[in-house]
Amino acid sequence: MLPQQKPVKKVHFDLPEYPGSSRTASSPTAQPHAIPSAPATSSAAQRVPSAPVPVPAARPQPPIIPSPAHDTSHLPLITTTVPDRQRAIAPATQPMGNVAPARPPPPVHAVAKVAQDKSVAIPSSHPTLNPLLRPHSDLMYNTIYDPSLAYATEGALPPWQQEQSVTKKPEIVRMNIVVDFPYALRDPVHMRPTGLFAVESPKQKSLQIGELLRGLHTWLHGAIEPHEWNRVTQAQRDVATRAFYARTARDTQDRQHGVRRIDWLGEHTFFGGLVPFEAPAEMWRLRLVPAAHAGPQRR
Repeated sequence: MLPQQKPVKKVHFDLPEYPGSSRTASSPTAQPHAIPSAPATSSAAQRVPSAPVPVPAARPQPPIIPSPAHDTSHLPLITTTVPDRQRAIAPATQPMGNVAPARPPPPVHAVAKVAQDKSVAIPSSHPTLNPLLRPHSDLMYNTIYDPSLAYATEGALPPWQQEQSVTKKPEIVRMNIVVDFPYALRDPVHMRPTGLFAVESPKQKSLQIGELLRGLHTWLHGAIEPHEWNRVTQAQRDVATRAFYARTARDTQDRQHGVRRIDWLGEHTFFGGLVPFEAPAEMWRLRLVPAAHAGPQRR
């Protein structure tokens, strides 16, 4: 016979309850909380839609003069006078934009008219040029800015130098200048070089260096005429566009005036000196160079 088993004495302990515990004194064998399983989702529902890639903003075009086949409502231009035979093509009072009214270049210091007036006495040969106006001189002048900021190697250009005559033996009242633009064109109306202009002393005395620089600045900051823009290549327009945005980067309000003649020059905006024009003898060619080539370091 098997030995009789003694009864087992059960001892019950009352344990303290802890926050979050699933075991209590009344239920010592309570099961732990069950973790709910996530609801099943289809593969299509699990696919997260990708965010749209932002498209970079395109750089706005400058208010330039497009060809006649394009819209020209965004660019103001100066009013030009053309012969009657040209009025059917380009009316003299045709509005070119709604940004600003059409207007002629500002009359600053009697910036001279085009050198076509034969009543003005012009010397038959080139006179001796002031050394300060020759290539690689000490004169440093960026034509983007006002002529008052012109300076020489020793500092600002003093008044006594600004009042010097542009030529000697003989002194002249009027100087005819052809600007070195990056293209070779002729005015279709007057049949003259596009970059030709003249500066005349408002006092009808010897033309001074300060008067010459002011006349050059005013002419270069005049509005581009329609025939000038329409007759250049796309590469030359790109140069003018980049120069336009660089010039107006700090003064965005200036952009409403549109592209100006100085924008044709690109980075070649520094005064590089005057040299005698090949023909006729009464004209001078103005060299405009980048900053690295300006001044006396390129002698």
